[in-house]
Amino acid sequence: MGVSYQVQQKREAIVGTTVHATSLFYKGVSLIKTVCTVAKEKLW
Repeated sequence: MGVSYQVQQKREAIVGTTVHATSLFYKGVSLIKTVCTVAKEKLW
């Protein structure tokens, strides 16, 4: 019982970290897109 509980906890921790990293990645991408859009408007 103890082993399967630890495995479950580790799996949840990995999933949580992955989700967090993914959301940060998407925030970064949207930020870059915004910056590029603003830069294009200023250049034109």
